[in-house]
Amino acid sequence: MDKPRLRPLEVFPLETENGRMIALRDPSGLTDAIALLPPPLVAIVQLFDGRRDRREIAAEFFRRHQQLLPPDLLDDLLAQLDEGLFLDSDTFHAHVQAVKQAFAAAPVRAAAHAGKSYPGNPTELRPFLSNCFEPGDPVPPARALIAPHIDLHRGGAAYGATYRALAASDAELFVIFGTDHVGADHPFTLTRKHYATPLGDVTTDTDLVDQLASRVDGSLDLFADELHHRTEHSIEFQALLLRHVLGSERPIHVLPVLCGSLHRYIEHRDDPTTHAGIARFLDALAELTCGRKVCIIAGADLAHVGPRFGDARPLRESDRDRLARLDAATLEACSKGDARGFLDTVRADRDARRICGIAPIYHTLHLVAGARGDVVAYDQCPADEDGGSLVSIAGVVLR
Repeated sequence: MDKPRLRPLEVFPLETENGRMIALRDPSGLTDAIALLPPPLVAIVQLFDGRRDRREIAAEFFRRHQQLLPPDLLDDLLAQLDEGLFLDSDTFHAHVQAVKQAFAAAPVRAAAHAGKSYPGNPTELRPFLSNCFEPGDPVPPARALIAPHIDLHRGGAAYGATYRALAASDAELFVIFGTDHVGADHPFTLTRKHYATPLGDVTTDTDLVDQLASRVDGSLDLFADELHHRTEHSIEFQALLLRHVLGSERPIHVLPVLCGSLHRYIEHRDDPTTHAGIARFLDALAELTCGRKVCIIAGADLAHVGPRFGDARPLRESDRDRLARLDAATLEACSKGDARGFLDTVRADRDARRICGIAPIYHTLHLVAGARGDVVAYDQCPADEDGGSLVSIAGVVLR
């Protein structure tokens, strides 16, 4: 690799027994490795931008820090990052090809987070999920849900409060819009693969997938990022909760849709449906499911704030209260089935809250425009050890 380039990675500080480190993690899930770098090495890694060869990296490092960069140190660092698949290199691209081939050959989309984010053994998993649900009277079935996609350990109560609305659902199809944490270029990404869970598979409606692909007619590439389904949790957690709530015997048909970013529509204040491809997809989905018993689910978290996500200082109590007020305005628009109003609440602070679910929520509200519902859960979940960063989550049930 003549001019080393770091791949797009998640970067965050981490306290370890050896002191404060900077962690590098791959949000695409193409590698499970996490690189821990002490501050001096971070200064070197920042120069891996694909514009400099080794000699130029060493020269730039000296210019910036007035220190020599030993060639052996640089070579060892590059070798370790390359082995960990953190570099945009031949090693990484060969790995991607192997992963693509294995995913294409697999009969189902495996439960990637089983045994990690939740128990993989059904005997342990059932009580784990049941503990998320508080006893209560049955509630009317929902037309749509906005549910979290945070890990179940932190968001269990919110999942339970939201998914209890599906216990009596007679829907024959569940359209699941999930946040694509990796892809921003493609508004929608489909797959024909069924979603496996430890409690049984949920079946992807492949006929509907094919009909949608035909209807968009080249205005969108619905499969360019299909590999993102492989490890994305925002749909996997919804499939798992569906299977738990509806039981292991009932056939469950889903349309799993990963959603790319809508941030350009936050910045420019135009409606996402001004994009011909987005409008065509949503219109086609509405037409093709007309007359069917359908429930739409948005797998979406809300705010991501604090130093863990790039803010300058830890959150104080007053910051938490202000965040709750801002989130409440957002959730009020959601409970009215108001897609435009929802976006306006995000635009109000230029998404300073970093809402991780804008697209799934917008598409859901657009499809059930005017539906009314209730906010059934809200929580602010810690995102670091001292609680100075947090993720806010909510559950909304629309009928």
